[in-house]
Amino acid sequence: MKVENVDCVDSININPNRKPMVVTLIKLSTLYACPGFLQCVGFVQAGTALVNGSPLSIDQHAINYATKIPDGYAFIENFSGVNIKVDDLPIWDYDTYGHIAYVLNAYSNHVFQVAEANAPKDGYVGISFKTTDSPNFIGFLRRQ
Repeated sequence: MKVENVDCVDSININPNRKPMVVTLIKLSTLYACPGFLQCVGFVQAGTALVNGSPLSIDQHAINYATKIPDGYAFIENFSGVNIKVDDLPIWDYDTYGHIAYVLNAYSNHVFQVAEANAPKDGYVGISFKTTDSPNFIGFLRRQ
């Protein structure tokens, strides 16, 4: 998603009570972030607003969520023995900013499915499979 097509979110069919917040978060992340693509953090903030009724607090780079943990969440390090599960927010330490996504499904063999934005390429929004043994996967946030 990029600036040119961000208004497509106006027509999404979601909980009408949460739609204004979700749409605003997506648009803010797309319109005011460089270089004009929906960012992973804005996407996750919108997802948590939709699911929980409030967005993931603290607007920061994805990598910083591992050390500046938002209220109501715990950071669980990779290889801690705790399995990732649905609604967790996995974090990777790619480049300077990192990456964060939203877990849709978790499987017993350390594979999980995420909804994500701005990875693997600029402007991408979609669903993909990830593994906990990825060299850049550092852990996940779990709502308390």
